[in-house]
Amino acid sequence: MRHGADVLPGYKHITQAKINSRPLRTEFTEVSAKANLQDLMDHTAKRLLESLPENEKKLTPTVHKILAHGKDIIEYQSLPIGELSEEAQESLNKFYKKYRLQNTFKASRVKQIEDLFNMLAASSDPLISSLRHVKSRKELQWNYTSEMISLLIF
Repeated sequence: MRHGADVLPGYKHITQAKINSRPLRTEFTEVSAKANLQDLMDHTAKRLLESLPENEKKLTPTVHKILAHGKDIIEYQSLPIGELSEEAQESLNKFYKKYRLQNTFKASRVKQIEDLFNMLAASSDPLISSLRHVKSRKELQWNYTSEMISLLIF
């Protein structure tokens, strides 16, 4: 390594980079920083686009949706944001498969998808789900009579 090599950026460059990484309208106190959510998202999108090569200056549709429309989604949704994630959808895949295999008419693909849709709509409807009685473990246990036990024992 040669003497005087420019290995790390100078302190002035680091502080300038930190200032550039802040959204324009940010309020600072000794213990906190406060920024408008949409300003923060717009600033993030701008910084992402700046970091991309010239021939790839386009955000993916998912990133665009989050950064451009995320504030509106958060403000106008009646559900908490965690319930809108893909994780909940992914966890239902086992039910999709079960319903498709056991509860659909398989004469045509269209009819199968229609049956699957109706089954999922019924299972996700809060009113219909509240009417369904789910048996507890105790209710599922068998009550053997002495007659039944005598038939089982050789």
